Amino acid sequence: MKKHEAYINENSFGSDIPDTWEADAAFLNALIDQMEEGAEGEVSDIDLENLWEDYCAGKFDGMRALMEKYDFAVTDCQPGNFTHDGQTIRGWMFGNDECFNGNEFYQYVFSVEGKLYRLYYSLDGADGEQITDLSNVDYSAPYHMEDCTSEFC
Repeated sequence: MKKHEAYINENSFGSDIPDTWEADAAFLNALIDQMEEGAEGEVSDIDLENLWEDYCAGKFDGMRALMEKYDFAVTDCQPGNFTHDGQTIRGWMFGNDECFNGNEFYQYVFSVEGKLYRLYYSLDGADGEQITDLSNVDYSAPYHMEDCTSEFC
């Protein structure tokens, strides 16, 4: 059993546990698995404790609502580090090619701190041409990040 699975199982019988615990435990463990595989290493004890507290406080509800809206599974999330203007967030990115606000392309990131961010990306290629293949976007470096936690959580 992985450290985070033991931690979640050990803490799963408290009074603050949401009624959806059984389904959510698999969701939470899968998210942490994705994070550990993609972000180079085990989630720290402090991050794990913060994630657990955020889960119990319902802060994953926004992420789940967005994932349901766009029909994503946990395996569709891409863990990583995302940096803009010296601020780096570590979390899970999700979105698709329909995530546009006018002409601005964005994706969502749910951070290990339990916040939900909307990250905007330039579709201007190095050669001055518009990027049409979204796999060519540098997702680690958005040109703008906004905390949208209050919109969904």
